[in-house]
Amino acid sequence: KNLQHILTAVCRYQDLVKHLTGMWTIRTYPWPTCYVKCHEKQNVEIYALMQGDDEFTAGGVLSHVNFTEHLRRINVPVLMTHGRFDTMTASQQENMAKEIRGVKVIEYEHSGHLTMIDDAGKFNDDVATFMLINEK
Repeated sequence: KNLQHILTAVCRYQDLVKHLTGMWTIRTYPWPTCYVKCHEKQNVEIYALMQGDDEFTAGGVLSHVNFTEHLRRINVPVLMTHGRFDTMTASQQENMAKEIRGVKVIEYEHSGHLTMIDDAGKFNDDVATFMLINEK
């Protein structure tokens, strides 16, 4: 009976993570093949060591890493994109952007964390424009 209780809790947790992923990470549904294949092939052990047990809390080794002070050393054009529903908070994004000289920041209204999938057309156009403007 205890094992059944644990299995039920795990299934509920997995359902919740899938629901949250659809809200904050990738809002395109059904998930495109490129995302599904990458997700299936990711090394879960390495990811968990880095990020933690899930996408929504930093609990791995990355929870102790902060490179913000190094961002001001960047001396090339930077395009920083994020979705309105991104898992990275607006304050985190703002803190990063204010450290990068001349950064171009674009928010995508319909996107979660994966702007290149959720708003693919606009994202591709914005990257192409950025590249043309900054071509040397």
